Amino acid sequence: MDKVLAILLLVCICIFPCLAQEEYNGLILEAENFDSIALSPIMPERGNLPLLKDLTPYCPAPGDQGQQPSCVAWTIANALTVIRTAKANEKSPERKQEMTHSVAYIYNQIKHQGDCQKGATFSAGLNLLKSKGDCLAKNLSYDHTQCHQLPQRAHHQQAARYRIANYYKLFDKSQNLDGKISAILSAIANEQPVLLGLKVPFGLRKRVPKSAEEWKAETHHAMLAVGYNDLTETITLMNSYGPQWGEQGFCEIDYQSLGANVVYAYVLEIGQDFGRSLAR
Repeated sequence: MDKVLAILLLVCICIFPCLAQEEYNGLILEAENFDSIALSPIMPERGNLPLLKDLTPYCPAPGDQGQQPSCVAWTIANALTVIRTAKANEKSPERKQEMTHSVAYIYNQIKHQGDCQKGATFSAGLNLLKSKGDCLAKNLSYDHTQCHQLPQRAHHQQAARYRIANYYKLFDKSQNLDGKISAILSAIANEQPVLLGLKVPFGLRKRVPKSAEEWKAETHHAMLAVGYNDLTETITLMNSYGPQWGEQGFCEIDYQSLGANVVYAYVLEIGQDFGRSLAR
């Protein structure tokens, strides 16, 4: 009996750390905050949308969050970058790299309880973007081995140029599946990348689900919706697992799977002064 217990204990010691590493992506849920956020005022009618919309040419090269639960910060920084590059119609890889926003500026300030092994809430990151903005990645690069490097004065000064005016949710919790999908498609058609909080299966880093049955609600993760195809009824997601994951860092999810597993969906609003120098 003692031998059996010892074997079971050894199995648990070996397996559970691996599962925890694979399961924990970094999105912390916050139902009350989501309820209080205003709905997006821009909602084109579903029937008036184009059949296809693709924002991936404006996306920066997909980065890898590594072992840090920083998916929320990656999603926010990627969304801000796509908004800027799309507004400038910038598709050059070199220019997009120059314009890419800092994940470290966001995550290093919003990580829960100051712990690099804990994730973050969307509201913490979005409120930071509203109050402080975000500097560029070339000035404060991401390091998956640590998150204690806090921004300096120059980082904050640059970040202030890229403060957002506001952010909105795309639906209430009570919205049905079709309503959620329509809101997400409308935002993308309006060239607004959609920040998503999703229920995802364990082992997502190792394998992209191919059907609705494979999108099991087992843990939570943040990703960015950057395109759709109404003919195939799929939405394109940008992840933070690096270019080796999925299709060069992206994947397709069908409407049914997304509608059944999406928890949060946000869009950003930029103001007239966005991107301008603050110097007098």
